Amino acid sequence: GGAELFTIALDTTRHEGKFAVTTNGLMTNVPPLAAPGDRVCVVPGLAKPLILRASKCRGNGDEKNTWSLVGECYVHGVMRGEALEREHDLELFLIE
Repeated sequence: GGAELFTIALDTTRHEGKFAVTTNGLMTNVPPLAAPGDRVCVVPGLAKPLILRASKCRGNGDEKNTWSLVGECYVHGVMRGEALEREHDLELFLIE
């Protein structure tokens, strides 16, 4: 079942992370520094999803939205491209 597959996959990707659940109910193993509000980002071509954190950056008198890399993660159900098949769950954005 799903829980057994998650346990097997978790054993192969363990990185001193912690268990978490995404807002849409997916089980994850995230880096220790991950926090509520961080985003799971699936990048085509990468083996594992990334955890990104939104923040504000001030410079030249203006404020910009930026993203900081927290680390990589395991997300049950998206490790083999499944996330790219569920367009309704995706939010596309440009990283400059």
